[in-house]
Amino acid sequence: MMKKTVKGILSVLLVLTMVFALAACSQNSNQPNGKYVIDSVEASGVSMSLDALGITDDQRSSMYIQFNSDGTGTLCAMGEEENFNWEGNTMVSPDDPDQPVNFTFADNKVTVEESGVKMTFVHE
Repeated sequence: MMKKTVKGILSVLLVLTMVFALAACSQNSNQPNGKYVIDSVEASGVSMSLDALGITDDQRSSMYIQFNSDGTGTLCAMGEEENFNWEGNTMVSPDDPDQPVNFTFADNKVTVEESGVKMTFVHE
């Protein structure tokens, strides 16, 4: 009898542990984390392929945004890197704090729109 009770308690504890673990994983699912490489570019409502822009596969992998879970990140374009801090949907460069850059994060894609140019980055 006691053996059944212990097994029952352990089963309940195991289920609760799994539920809390899944809840913890899903809490950050609405925030980017990791490396996102350039996927598409749109200017004035016109989509342009990366090939048409002369962006090779090698260059594509060097055009990315890295979001770290500690609120820091790196924007890299053609070998030039810029560090930034991010919170919510805003990136701010320590070198230019008065010029925040807003982004959207949906469907595991990061979209940045500046001066009529929209760039979409996908998780690598």
